Amino acid sequence: TKEGTVIPTISLTIREWINSYLNDVQRRFTKGTYQEKCSVFKRLKFFCKPDLPITSIDVELALKMIQKQFDTRSGYAANKDRKNLGSAWNWGMKYLPGFPDSINPFLKVERYPEIRNPRYVPPEEDFWKVFDLTQGQDRIMLTSYLHLAARRKELFRLKWTDIDWNNNQLRLFTRKTRSSSWKCDWIPLTSELKSIFIDWHKQQPVKSEFVFVC
Repeated sequence: TKEGTVIPTISLTIREWINSYLNDVQRRFTKGTYQEKCSVFKRLKFFCKPDLPITSIDVELALKMIQKQFDTRSGYAANKDRKNLGSAWNWGMKYLPGFPDSINPFLKVERYPEIRNPRYVPPEEDFWKVFDLTQGQDRIMLTSYLHLAARRKELFRLKWTDIDWNNNQLRLFTRKTRSSSWKCDWIPLTSELKSIFIDWHKQQPVKSEFVFVC
């Protein structure tokens, strides 16, 4: 460049940070996680315009945003947004050129108190009352919950090819891992559940690769 020429500094914008982060989240995580993070950024846009430089976000702005969630939603919701935005900020520091290499403004805000309602677990007698009223696929699914202690989504993912009839076991897939990668666990297949599955495979009204269909 010629002597005396000023080279303008291009600041990374909030929009560029958000888009870059969400593109990576979409590749790495589940659809539910992606949608959750999109919702967080929609709330953030009420406090800062997306075309402002990323340096516009400071601890004061982060505090106002998280306080608002505490006041209008709950402590749990405020802490959830704090965690998601804090993770996004750390991601930006790690991967984006020109990102502020300074303290994370969202994690600088202390967590808020939470009031969590314990999850209702029905007593065993209520389970059997419901079980006695079911038939067909509903009864088979309840039996599977009882024998496998599986999560709902794990049962809906179960395919006939996941059942090892010869070795009396089946595999359940989950993404409840640190990296959200698929992982399978082999679970013992009891003789009672095996017999039920064999009959269900023959009688299933909708032929599908999945054990349970809508």
